[in-house]
Amino acid sequence: MTKQSGVGGATFAFCGWSTHLFDYNNDGWKDLFVAQGHVMDTIEQTSPNLKYLEPPLLLKNESGHFLRAAPGGVFQEEWAGRGAAFGDIDNDGDVDIVVSNVGQRAYVLRNDGGNRRNWLGIQTVGRKSNRDGIGSRVKVVSASGLAQYFTVNTAVGYLSANDKRLIVGLSGDSTAKLVEIRWPSGVVQRFENVKAGQMLNAIELVQ
Repeated sequence: MTKQSGVGGATFAFCGWSTHLFDYNNDGWKDLFVAQGHVMDTIEQTSPNLKYLEPPLLLKNESGHFLRAAPGGVFQEEWAGRGAAFGDIDNDGDVDIVVSNVGQRAYVLRNDGGNRRNWLGIQTVGRKSNRDGIGSRVKVVSASGLAQYFTVNTAVGYLSANDKRLIVGLSGDSTAKLVEIRWPSGVVQRFENVKAGQMLNAIELVQ
């Protein structure tokens, strides 16, 4: 599927770090970001076709096929990318990215367009499970029937920690007809007909 999905051709010539699937435009399809930079800073001396500094990669998911996107000037520059942390740093309903680089300044990719589509935030609060609900498996079904799956996990990027809150893209749907959380404790909890545009504070039921 690597070749058929378009990921193979887009990534073949690069060295990737902190690969993460997330929905940057809130259309309900998870896109792909990779911080890029070769491991060896001398690679060009032995392999002229490769480069130490590489541009970051953002692939837009078009119904299962990935196409390269370049939404800002940072994507035209070359970096020794390593770490990437994902989360809604300005609390506006879309996912932003902070990227660290070797020997260069870090940069922030602030997402100012994803919240043009509907979204739902989910913050898990464990009671029987761990406090932050880490390890919880979350299923969200939008009003139009699209099912999406998430795991609450802060450990994604290299030497990076993500926002523990989930941001779920709902595209044109104004509600999620089902949010199902399977907590680490084994408790299964459901929320129905949840309105978009809010952060759902999901507190684990103690049975």
